[in-house]
Amino acid sequence: MSDLELPGTLSDGERGPAGQRLEEDLSSSPEEATATSGESKARIAGTGWQAFLMLTALFLLSIFASSRTGLPSPVAANAPDSVFSSARAMTTLTGMVRRAHPPGSPEHAWVRGFIVEEMLKLGLDPQVQTTTSIAQGFDGARSATVRNIIARVPGTSSTGAVLITAHYDSREIAVGAGDDGSGVVAALESIRAVRTGLPLLNDLIVVFTDAEEMGLMGARAFVAEHEWMPDVDIVLSFEMRGSGGPSIMFETADQNGWIIRTLKEWDTHPFANSMSYEVYQRMPNGTDFTPFIEAGTQGLNFASID
Repeated sequence: MSDLELPGTLSDGERGPAGQRLEEDLSSSPEEATATSGESKARIAGTGWQAFLMLTALFLLSIFASSRTGLPSPVAANAPDSVFSSARAMTTLTGMVRRAHPPGSPEHAWVRGFIVEEMLKLGLDPQVQTTTSIAQGFDGARSATVRNIIARVPGTSSTGAVLITAHYDSREIAVGAGDDGSGVVAALESIRAVRTGLPLLNDLIVVFTDAEEMGLMGARAFVAEHEWMPDVDIVLSFEMRGSGGPSIMFETADQNGWIIRTLKEWDTHPFANSMSYEVYQRMPNGTDFTPFIEAGTQGLNFASID
């Protein structure tokens, strides 16, 4: 064995078809190599999309199965105020959404006034945060005057606030009953139940954000500017991706073990899985939860997708 030979190396006379193919591959022209590289990338991309579609199919199948089992029974409108009543929430929703209410429209102002009145009925002291917000979209930057509806329920010995958020604006072509009127009325009904029960230990902040459909502009304005933001320890965001079904917890922040354990302990009908986040992170859009996550706040993001 010469100093230049390696164990297992074949001499020229010993090379078989495999060695010849290797030599042919190594002697390919740059054009042929580039074409081969392009084909490989195309195959990899195709495989990635196949995996994503398979993941999505499995996710939708799991949601379909879970939505047919384990849902709580509807609660009548005459239930005690200390109980969350889906019938009461639906009545509020019917009164709130009449037609499309995109930001800046007269109907948008009407819906805002309706929500403020409902909050006053619950004993809250709502305020409207009015500011200019800027969002970067696919078609460039845009700015708008946003009006977030905000209230705070003080706790008896608060060490950090829990924030509940849903957006009250709609697109130009939708009445917004699902996206996200359902989140707004669910938050209002939850506050009714909480206010009627035992006093809260920690502060509760509710933020009904504006201009979510324009690029999360209301949420970004609250996170960047409002004086209550430094007090927020946990965010519970309620969105709508479909038209019904269970409210699925599909996104959290880093270091989320403790909050997942808390969800499991206190939610009598929890719906959550890891596949939902894998699908969501491949989508090009975000939710009002996104600015809070970017600011390092812990929380849970919920949405119905049926």
